[in-house]
Amino acid sequence: MEEKPSRETGEMIVQLKDNVSVEDFVAQTGMVFVRKLKLRKDYYLFKYDEVNHKNGLDSIPVLSLETLTVSYERNKYHDNVPKDYTPSDPLFSDQFHLKNTGQYDGKAGVDVNVSPVWDLGYFGEDITISIVDDGLDHAHEDLSSNFLMQGSWD
Repeated sequence: MEEKPSRETGEMIVQLKDNVSVEDFVAQTGMVFVRKLKLRKDYYLFKYDEVNHKNGLDSIPVLSLETLTVSYERNKYHDNVPKDYTPSDPLFSDQFHLKNTGQYDGKAGVDVNVSPVWDLGYFGEDITISIVDDGLDHAHEDLSSNFLMQGSWD
């Protein structure tokens, strides 16, 4: 498989060990805290300090990274993210809630606006969306295994 072209962002995604705080990590590595990642528990985004890390990740002692983290990875930007992703589901064109093009006399664009998210490469079971609807059949075979009653009101 061919490696996708990418470029460094000057950032690192880090999963800290349970006994390591963000402040401890910053103090021991000299990196700059950017934010906690929303989609993953205990994952954080740090930026290389340009003064202390002229050589990026290679400037940080590997021993520090290994003793402070569960895992870490350079945050790379891939230039060739596929655009205009369309699912292979043969019934996709009927699913106006995902991409409403005006089918069934509906109003084009009134949907969950998921296409831009797919274009960024987000897929899978770890993604949660909310639907406000008064006619949802939560017992339907396509929904029942992924329906969260805790988020519902009836």
